[in-house]
Amino acid sequence: MKKIVLLLLLFFTASSLFAVDYLDELNMYSRYDKTNVSGNIISSSRRTAANDQVIYTYVYDNGWEKTLSIGKCAYCFGSGRCSAFHGFGICMMCGNSYKCNRCGGTGRSITFLASNPKTGYYVGTDGILRQSGGGSSSYNNGGGSSYGGSSSSSSSSSYTKCKECGGGGGCRKCNGTGTVYYPNPSGSSYQKCPSCNGSGRCYMCHGSGRY
Repeated sequence: MKKIVLLLLLFFTASSLFAVDYLDELNMYSRYDKTNVSGNIISSSRRTAANDQVIYTYVYDNGWEKTLSIGKCAYCFGSGRCSAFHGFGICMMCGNSYKCNRCGGTGRSITFLASNPKTGYYVGTDGILRQSGGGSSSYNNGGGSSYGGSSSSSSSSSYTKCKECGGGGGCRKCNGTGTVYYPNPSGSSYQKCPSCNGSGRCYMCHGSGRY
């Protein structure tokens, strides 16, 4: 009887030692995941970046690494409300729902990225598989067993050109000036751009032109 108890204790101790953290967060935001990367997760980590952005990294046994980034929406600063001026008529941004059209009123920005350092493959937020120095492709899962044909487009780095700024790194809402013009009944004025918070940099790639 004592041996059975000891074996059970050893089993549960070993299981706790190899338990992977942050799986709840991965499952909670899985609907935003377009990477199609799957497999057995062998380790995970969590770190906090600028603007209180939380980044979770998951390492799979097939060589893939997936990151989940959770931060405040750059358009509404985490409020979930439309930042456009609501005067007469219907707001073009939210249709007078007062919800931020970028985050759907959640106030959060959710991003999934994946890469495989061994093979050079990576998947951006658009869900397209690419390889450093090669073209884009489609695939069935994260194991790398089924890849589609390579396209004619190419990439010179292991990053995807930012679709929001077109690779230029500047904020599209304010054209890189950091301010936007708002008409209002008491007099029009320039205010800090809600997308880049006055920095003039693209909210998605933080001015790098890539992600």
